[in-house]
Amino acid sequence: MNFRTSRYAYWYGYAILLITIFLAMYYNDRAADKMAMMLTVVSATLFIILEYLIRNQQVRLTQQGIDVHNGLLRTQTNAISNKEITRTTLHQNPLKKALRYGDICIIAKDEEIMLKNIHEAERLYHALQRKI
Repeated sequence: MNFRTSRYAYWYGYAILLITIFLAMYYNDRAADKMAMMLTVVSATLFIILEYLIRNQQVRLTQQGIDVHNGLLRTQTNAISNKEITRTTLHQNPLKKALRYGDICIIAKDEEIMLKNIHEAERLYHALQRKI
């Protein structure tokens, strides 16, 4: 099973993105071409940044354990086998629970990994609980 960072964690970024898109359309209708072009470039840049933040961390649950991949260009992988995992905890406030994302802390023998803003965190947490 594959898990990723939730888009809901960056709701403020998407709100700013929508505002800049609407402003670009407004200035385009008012024939302010330079302002419309600038806002379009800002919107595209913001969209690329948000997608990078979301795709930066991916979690893969396998039969042997869990693999955490960080980064897009230079990837760093942490692999933890099921035998090494001693405890997992799930952190969710009511809003995160309603939007189905949260933070999972995995405590292994020699390290502690915090997975922030994971989409479907409860599903990952229960799958990890069954494996340990």
